[in-house]
Amino acid sequence: MASCKKSELDGEYTHCERCTYTFTDAGPLIFEYKHYFFEGPISNPATPYRGISVEVPAGVDVFSYGDKEIVSDKVNSFVMCVNCMAVAFEPLGGTIKGMKINDRNWLLDAKVYLGSQTDVRDTLVFKQFFTK
Repeated sequence: MASCKKSELDGEYTHCERCTYTFTDAGPLIFEYKHYFFEGPISNPATPYRGISVEVPAGVDVFSYGDKEIVSDKVNSFVMCVNCMAVAFEPLGGTIKGMKINDRNWLLDAKVYLGSQTDVRDTLVFKQFFTK
């Protein structure tokens, strides 16, 4: 299992040098948190990663998701690594709160519980600015 070597919180926000926090707003808002494995460059599409995506309706300035939304198709867990033998996780619950800062930045605060068919468990926790 790969994990992000990050400090508990950098000030108020999660600090992770091997993570990206982005969003797109063509249609619904799609937020993506990615944690890159190993030492490959983050900009290289072949560098393996895992993460979650969060879909939010267009036109909102704040949102708050709980267990119901997280286990629906609004939150997805993914692993992009052909040779990692990684466990596939599904969101089990948690909370995700988001607030629009401006047209290019959102602040998301998340704690998402993940599980697999083999009873492996994990938790993703972050509070960070997502950029377009």
